[in-house]
Amino acid sequence: AYSYHYALAKDGMFALGANLIPGKSVKSLKPLFDQEIKSLRETVVSEKELQAAKVQVMKYFVDELTTIDGKARALATSEIQTGSYQNMY
Repeated sequence: AYSYHYALAKDGMFALGANLIPGKSVKSLKPLFDQEIKSLRETVVSEKELQAAKVQVMKYFVDELTTIDGKARALATSEIQTGSYQNMY
Protein backbone atom coordinates (compact mmCIF):
# COMPACT_ATOMS: atom_id res chain seq x y z
CA ALA A 1 0.00 0.00 0.00
CA TYR A 2 1.10 3.55 -0.56
CA SER A 3 -0.16 7.10 -0.32
CA TYR A 4 0.85 10.47 -1.66
CA HIS A 5 -0.32 14.04 -1.82
CA TYR A 6 -0.28 16.39 -4.77
CA ALA A 7 -0.52 20.03 -3.78
CA LEU A 8 -1.13 22.91 -6.15
CA ALA A 9 -1.33 26.66 -5.57
CA LYS A 10 -5.05 26.51 -4.72
CA ASP A 11 -6.13 22.88 -4.48
CA GLY A 12 -4.64 19.46 -4.08
CA MET A 13 -5.40 15.83 -3.51
CA PHE A 14 -4.40 12.93 -1.33
CA ALA A 15 -4.39 9.44 -2.80
CA LEU A 16 -4.14 5.92 -1.45
CA GLY A 17 -3.17 2.96 -3.60
CA ALA A 18 -2.16 -0.65 -3.40
CA ASN A 19 -0.55 -3.34 -5.50
CA LEU A 20 -2.44 -6.60 -5.49
CA ILE A 21 -0.75 -9.94 -5.14
CA PRO A 22 -1.86 -12.65 -7.56
CA GLY A 23 -5.15 -14.19 -6.56
CA LYS A 24 -6.47 -11.16 -4.64
CA SER A 25 -9.41 -9.14 -5.96
CA VAL A 26 -9.83 -5.39 -6.09
CA LYS A 27 -12.99 -5.80 -4.00
CA SER A 28 -10.89 -7.14 -1.12
CA LEU A 29 -9.20 -3.73 -0.85
CA LYS A 30 -12.28 -1.61 -0.13
CA PRO A 31 -12.58 -2.57 3.56
CA LEU A 32 -8.85 -1.94 4.01
CA PHE A 33 -9.08 1.49 2.40
CA ASP A 34 -12.19 2.35 4.44
CA GLN A 35 -10.35 1.35 7.62
CA GLU A 36 -7.28 3.43 6.70
CA ILE A 37 -9.37 6.51 5.84
CA LYS A 38 -11.23 6.18 9.15
CA SER A 39 -7.91 5.93 10.98
CA LEU A 40 -6.57 9.04 9.20
CA ARG A 41 -9.67 10.99 10.25
CA GLU A 42 -9.72 9.86 13.87
CA THR A 43 -6.10 9.37 14.91
CA VAL A 44 -4.06 12.35 16.08
CA VAL A 45 -0.48 12.33 14.87
CA SER A 46 1.98 12.32 17.77
CA GLU A 47 4.54 15.10 18.06
CA LYS A 48 7.33 12.53 17.61
CA GLU A 49 5.77 11.19 14.39
CA LEU A 50 5.21 14.73 13.09
CA GLN A 51 8.83 15.69 13.73
CA ALA A 52 10.07 12.51 12.03
CA ALA A 53 7.94 13.31 8.97
CA LYS A 54 9.27 16.88 8.86
CA VAL A 55 12.84 15.59 8.98
CA GLN A 56 12.12 13.17 6.12
CA VAL A 57 10.60 15.94 3.97
CA MET A 58 13.54 18.28 4.64
CA LYS A 59 16.08 15.54 3.91
CA TYR A 60 14.36 14.74 0.62
CA PHE A 61 14.31 18.44 -0.30
CA VAL A 62 18.00 18.96 0.51
CA ASP A 63 19.05 15.74 -1.26
CA GLU A 64 17.14 16.85 -4.38
CA LEU A 65 19.18 20.06 -4.51
CA THR A 66 22.45 18.17 -5.03
CA THR A 67 21.82 17.78 -8.78
CA ILE A 68 20.84 20.18 -11.57
CA ASP A 69 17.82 17.98 -12.31
CA GLY A 70 16.78 18.15 -8.66
CA LYS A 71 17.14 21.92 -8.57
CA ALA A 72 15.05 22.27 -11.73
CA ARG A 73 12.39 19.97 -10.27
CA ALA A 74 12.30 21.96 -7.01
CA LEU A 75 11.89 25.26 -8.89
CA ALA A 76 9.13 23.83 -11.07
CA THR A 77 7.36 22.32 -8.07
CA SER A 78 7.47 25.63 -6.23
CA GLU A 79 6.05 27.41 -9.29
CA ILE A 80 3.19 24.90 -9.60
CA GLN A 81 2.36 24.67 -5.91
CA THR A 82 2.70 28.29 -4.87
CA GLY A 83 2.47 30.27 -8.11
CA SER A 84 6.10 31.43 -8.07
CA TYR A 85 9.45 29.67 -8.23
CA GLN A 86 10.80 32.39 -5.93
CA ASN A 87 8.78 31.00 -3.01
CA MET A 88 11.19 28.07 -2.86
CA TYR A 89 13.67 30.22 -0.97
